[in-house]
Amino acid sequence: MRISHNFAAIFLTSSCVAALLFTGAPASSQNTIPADADASCAVSQSEFEGWRAGGTNANPVFAAPDGFGAQFTEPCQFFKWGAQTFLWLTSSAQDDYVFDQSGFFDVVHDEQGTEKIAKVKVTPNGQGHPNIFALRGVKPDIRGGSGQAGGGGALVSQKGSLTYYGMHVNDAYVAFRNGMSEDPEAFNFTDAKNTQEFQFPSTAEAITRIVKYGRASGIIDGDGSVAQLAGTLEVKTSWVKADTVDRDAFVIVTAQVPKFDTSLDTVWTADGTESMELAMVGMHIAAPVTGHPELAWITYEHLSNTPIGAYLYTDTSGATATYDYNSDGTWTFAKSGASGQGNMVPNASVNAAGDIQAAEGKTVSAQDIVLFNPWGLAPMTANDLANNTDLVSLNASLIALLGADENARDKYFQVGGIWTDGTLPKYQDYDIEVGGLDLANSTMESFHQFGAQKPADFTPRNCFDCHSVSGDNASAPEHNLGVSVSHIFQGMKPYAP
Repeated sequence: MRISHNFAAIFLTSSCVAALLFTGAPASSQNTIPADADASCAVSQSEFEGWRAGGTNANPVFAAPDGFGAQFTEPCQFFKWGAQTFLWLTSSAQDDYVFDQSGFFDVVHDEQGTEKIAKVKVTPNGQGHPNIFALRGVKPDIRGGSGQAGGGGALVSQKGSLTYYGMHVNDAYVAFRNGMSEDPEAFNFTDAKNTQEFQFPSTAEAITRIVKYGRASGIIDGDGSVAQLAGTLEVKTSWVKADTVDRDAFVIVTAQVPKFDTSLDTVWTADGTESMELAMVGMHIAAPVTGHPELAWITYEHLSNTPIGAYLYTDTSGATATYDYNSDGTWTFAKSGASGQGNMVPNASVNAAGDIQAAEGKTVSAQDIVLFNPWGLAPMTANDLANNTDLVSLNASLIALLGADENARDKYFQVGGIWTDGTLPKYQDYDIEVGGLDLANSTMESFHQFGAQKPADFTPRNCFDCHSVSGDNASAPEHNLGVSVSHIFQGMKPYAP
């Protein structure tokens, strides 16, 4: 489905954002989700209908899930919460996707930040406000931008499109930031499990306080019921030029994006902006739920992005089944026949001037990216059967239930999620982490997938090795607040409605 926007572009720390013009894109290959998995986390027809809030069978509109109505204890609860959140965000009532409507804000670079605290501001979506995308470079705030984790690697598709990134937060997130700035103690949420102060809201009472403040200050419109369910939500999206893919199979927007002079194959020089249609290839979702101030992290990809590595799962007979790696066909980020190891060291990066600079001896060009750790865990490990089976059954059931969805949501799948036992994570604190300990999105952490070939100076294994608290109250107190699991919260300017 096509949604039209006027996206302004600014140069923030991010992965490259431009595209070559190509036409006549062929239909892409797609990873197949096995239909014979044990239904350990399958969504039933009645459950699916309970998520809906209107629309038509061909274009259903979904409600925001309730993150605070019950305790989250089982992995399937997190996966289903993430699935409903994705379907809600990509619902297209009022001629806009939910993440581009009133009630959401784009996060844009404001000034130089630090390694873990980006200096940003927000601009509202809806009501004629333009959506804003950003570039990732090599400034000190490389962890706080809207693109590839760990630096300015340029992700180029097989059809020559560079990858575009957007960062979005909802009205409850903005209200929490304003409230904490205005009256810190009134929004100093803590719990018995953690010593850190100023945590993200992980109880119904805490989010109610934020919603009440947001409505009174004019940040949250209406009765605040959606914000009460969704909590303080962060969303990151990734996109390629729509003309380089089968556009009918993607979420589509029109954007104003940075333009590059591509006359040299070793450096592409920033050269103003241009308007183009973009196709969504990935989405990160992060938000607190009951008892989880560390945020639950869920990631989605398009089925045709990259080949998925081999994995094991449990089938309906209770036997262990194998999904074999298969890279034959046309992929957005890999050649047909690409090795299961991929080639996940970037050929080019964004330099300090905002230009795209090829590595020594290379050109600005595509390479083979694969999803190295399917379902967020190491490939072909029997210990991961339960996690894999949950996600296979979840995705297979939703693809079947969505059918020929006009918004193409049946062409996306949940790669996995990660959370903790409720403890705020420190670096490499793996004993408390649950879910996909090797979780990565092939469009956002392309060059930093755990266990794959990647830059030697990047060591994190998953989201929490970067999105963590320091545990140091003396030398870095600002990094030991609960909200430091987000790299944009503390550096975000209060919003003036």
